[in-house]
Amino acid sequence: MNDEWGAVLGCGLVLAAFVCILSQFPALVLVLGVVILLATVGAVVGYSLNGVTSKARNGFIKSDDPNTLATRRAVINGVRRIWRKPPILVVPKSKIKPEEQELAERANRLIVEIQAALGKSPISAEKKTIFMRQVRAVPLSITEALWRLYRLRRLQELPYDKDNLQAVADLETKALATIQDSINVLMPMPLSLMRLEIVQADGSADRFIAELSEMNQRLRDQTDAYIELQGRSVR
Repeated sequence: MNDEWGAVLGCGLVLAAFVCILSQFPALVLVLGVVILLATVGAVVGYSLNGVTSKARNGFIKSDDPNTLATRRAVINGVRRIWRKPPILVVPKSKIKPEEQELAERANRLIVEIQAALGKSPISAEKKTIFMRQVRAVPLSITEALWRLYRLRRLQELPYDKDNLQAVADLETKALATIQDSINVLMPMPLSLMRLEIVQADGSADRFIAELSEMNQRLRDQTDAYIELQGRSVR
């Protein structure tokens, strides 16, 4: 028992001495605080990176829970945004064919090429900012479209009447066509941007921005159609 109290007293004396030293050197307190903060941030990022990268493949995690590793992905995606890399997103694991999942992966690869070409293009800084805002929205738009496709296919397993089942099938066909059309819009952009780099002109920038904006809007419109279908099926 005396040994235990001696250990406590010893720790108390060491802590008191440490506080006294710090009080004499205020700058040391600030440095120590910064070191602790950086160490904490590093630990959080390292923990998040380890969990996310172990599950991600080509920038995507396959899971039937869209909130898989949500907090860790938020941390990692914040870092990836600084480094101008596409975010790590979650795509459905079931009810989505491998070739359909590959569409999202292809979009990510195209966006990396678009960013590289855009950096060397003669497009004005203002237009580059607008362009990149639309480009960064593409992976999330396509991923959300895949989740709508996943939910539509789950709806087909419910005992709907013939009309509602046909409406689900029509929306499924339209959703797939919209995703494929989005890839078709992205495909020529890296090459077109390289051509702009060669001729040193930025005349196509507005057209690219308009095409991306329209494409993202078409992908978002699928949400409205899905919500409308659910409303009709409930009635």
